[in-house]
Amino acid sequence: MKGKNNTTPLKFVFLLLGMALLLLEASSYAVYNKHLPSLISDVLNYDYQQKNWAIIPQKSSGTPLNDTLKIDLSQVQFQALAKEWNQEYKNVHRVTGNPWIDKKRKHKARIKHLNGRKNGWKKAEISMMGMLPDHHGNFERMSLKVNLKGNNRLFNKKAFSLVLPETRGYFLDQMANQAYFEEYKGIQINTRPVWVQFRKNKPVVMLLEDKFDKFLVEANERRESIIFEKGYAGHLRDIPGIEEKDLDWSSNATLSDSVRQNQLYKFVSATFNDTVDGPFRYIDHQKTLGVWALGMVCASWHHWVDINMHWYYNPVNHKFEPTIREVNIDPKWQLTGELNTFENRKKAYKKYLRKIQNEIVNHRPNFLISYANWGERHIPFFWERLDAEVGKAARKMHELLPKYEHIRMPLNEYQTEQYHNQIQQLSASIQNLLPIPKLSTPVKDDSKQILISGTQSFSNHIIHDKNTHVVVAPGSHILFQGSTSVWQLNGAVYFKGTAQNPITIEADSNCQASLFIESQAKVRLEHVIFKGLSNLQYLGWKTPASITILETNNVIISDCVFEGNRRGDDYLNLFGCDNFTIRDCLFKRVISDAFDSDFSNGNVINTEFNLVGNDGIDGSGSAIKIYNCRFNNINDKAVSSGEKSQFSLSSSYIENSEIGLVSKDMSDLIVTQTHIKNVKLAAAIFQKKPEYGPASLKIDQDLNQTDYLVEKGSKISHKGNTITQSTNVKQLLYGNEYGRATQK
Repeated sequence: MKGKNNTTPLKFVFLLLGMALLLLEASSYAVYNKHLPSLISDVLNYDYQQKNWAIIPQKSSGTPLNDTLKIDLSQVQFQALAKEWNQEYKNVHRVTGNPWIDKKRKHKARIKHLNGRKNGWKKAEISMMGMLPDHHGNFERMSLKVNLKGNNRLFNKKAFSLVLPETRGYFLDQMANQAYFEEYKGIQINTRPVWVQFRKNKPVVMLLEDKFDKFLVEANERRESIIFEKGYAGHLRDIPGIEEKDLDWSSNATLSDSVRQNQLYKFVSATFNDTVDGPFRYIDHQKTLGVWALGMVCASWHHWVDINMHWYYNPVNHKFEPTIREVNIDPKWQLTGELNTFENRKKAYKKYLRKIQNEIVNHRPNFLISYANWGERHIPFFWERLDAEVGKAARKMHELLPKYEHIRMPLNEYQTEQYHNQIQQLSASIQNLLPIPKLSTPVKDDSKQILISGTQSFSNHIIHDKNTHVVVAPGSHILFQGSTSVWQLNGAVYFKGTAQNPITIEADSNCQASLFIESQAKVRLEHVIFKGLSNLQYLGWKTPASITILETNNVIISDCVFEGNRRGDDYLNLFGCDNFTIRDCLFKRVISDAFDSDFSNGNVINTEFNLVGNDGIDGSGSAIKIYNCRFNNINDKAVSSGEKSQFSLSSSYIENSEIGLVSKDMSDLIVTQTHIKNVKLAAAIFQKKPEYGPASLKIDQDLNQTDYLVEKGSKISHKGNTITQSTNVKQLLYGNEYGRATQK
């Protein structure tokens, strides 16, 4: 009997296997544009690479961490997150290599700070973040966005990101941001290492990073405004697939005022899409050159890609400020050649631009290249100025480097090696640039002085640049005419009135007129009468005050009268000014706040506030000594100390007013020898904003002899033995039971 023939079944099996392989090959090429062997190799290689990322470092180096965050989701939410990761990332983007540019979905979660002061669970939403595989190595270790719900806060933040350390160069982003903040007063994006335990997984080391929102803006002592991404002369680009999304721009921090926000959107689009003048006349050149210089010191190009370049619109001075984010170290991008002369360095700077043009943006419009071309034509000694900033940036990074050489988070051996390699590469780049002198070529001093005297009429936008020293003679009369007028002073200012011959600056009955001062030189306003002014509102530029002084140190305002403004939140606003003095002045018939201090430090002496619609003195983040002042007929708060301010009030009088003293949001107010009479509410101490903490008041009187509101948790020191505590104090203020809503 012959044996059974198995040839036919085997042929059938091989045929099926062959057809299956052909089908897999066809699917691989159709879906991923890769042949099957290449696809398998890429997946295996990627999975092998992930073995370098141990969840808990077995042999770690670096400083231990104290802070641990735990994130939890319901099973339904977890399954939704897992499905998104598998479908969108694991089976698509990690295989194709294309960036994951799609918007990630939000998932309900809860989070708690295990070793925090208030370590209960807080409601939140989380979503995955990041376009490239370094953010999504595996499902146990991925970058996340966290948004807390309601008034919940962690680390005084409502929202933040948790990013993998390698995506921020471990230390590099933090170091570059510290240098940018300290050297250029730029917006600082902070990161701090923390342990993060996701559900029941073992904890991993991540960086808690500031989010682009209004809290970042406020933490950097800026006025609330938008932070945005915008491609130069077109849609966002430079990331594969982003242009197909037809994304013109993205606003990362927004305004509650939708009308104002739409105005800013139009302004941004119009300026960034202008191929002739571009946004360059509105650019903060010092900060932009600083970001450029820091990038070249770090041998980085990545932070100049459209999608990484975030801008802050500064509403105070009507300028765009760059942020610095996602800095990378690439040895191929170090400035090379003989850099011992300015001309050689200039060639290296231009070579850096050509590399961006040729290797990164594929000859498409690019902000930095266009900015350099514009700067050559419009900024005197442009390349010399950039050269000076490169030297400054190198010296600053050299100063900071020792603080970052010690690893400040637990890392495994592979991560530690990466960390030290980046330290070495950065150190080599810094050493290469340290010999650059502080100013290679002296910039010609072309300052000039102009004298204004007699009767003068101003209209529209009058600008005196930083090289112009403006002196106004005694007895001068300046009249603003037309519908709108702004006098902008960027150099030294001396309004030189006398008691017998004061200067008068006023607007006629049909004109909305404002003053704006931003100067690195001295500002003196003496014996000046300001009448009938309004907040600045000119061609998209808006500030809340009739007179704004920005980032100007050594300001002296004496024997001045601020009378009868017509529109706006404040008559006088000092923003970011150190060492100011307001002495022997009078504020009267003011529709809203008389004097508003934002992040400024100084003294108010022997000054009177009378018939004020809202606050007499209002401060945020400021340190002010108020001495021998008189507040009368104040419709809201005579003295209001807010947002970590340090106020002292002494030898003063508060009479016939709504509220005498306010201390809120981690502010300290010390009051001595001050008479408070015929005031509806003597004092209010409370927390207004969830991201701040309790405030304090120390007063040499017995508050029990007056009406007051002290919120639970506030710090109070007074002459009385007891104090009655209240809840929800802010709900009783601002025109509800006490005070007055802002008048504009």
